[in-house]
Amino acid sequence: MTAFRKERVESQLLKELSLIIQRKVKDPRIQGIHLVSVKISPDFSLAHVSYSALSAEADIKEIQRGLDSAKPMMRKEVRKVITIRKIPELVFKFDSSIIKGDEILGILRNIHYNFKPEELDSADKHSDEQDSNPEDDTSDADSSDHTDDSDDSEDSDSQK
Repeated sequence: MTAFRKERVESQLLKELSLIIQRKVKDPRIQGIHLVSVKISPDFSLAHVSYSALSAEADIKEIQRGLDSAKPMMRKEVRKVITIRKIPELVFKFDSSIIKGDEILGILRNIHYNFKPEELDSADKHSDEQDSNPEDDTSDADSSDHTDDSDDSEDSDSQK
């Protein structure tokens, strides 16, 4: 019951804080951020709000100062919309996972564009040559096994 309530309050708090930042906060330092998640402490006294910047050039320290200065107003606005006994203290922290993900995608794109199709063709030919050799070896071994089996059966027939 408590876990479900906690998840519901986290979800509602994320939604309301996003709307407040989008519509009511006029601080230019906060423009262009995206709230990623909200995690509330078990006693509902503290809410950790993760955010990311939509622009790679954004100054994270300035955004943090803007969010810190807007905390009292945001709590007041949340109190109007969410009916819980105590509105949690807001703690904002930057989430760099989106920026790191973009960097990884850039590296993968770079690898993709720098890879030459000729290298792929030569790699395929080389692997085909290696694949064909083991098959030949096993087929020879299989054929020799079959001949040995037939010889054994002839020997057993002649003994009878």
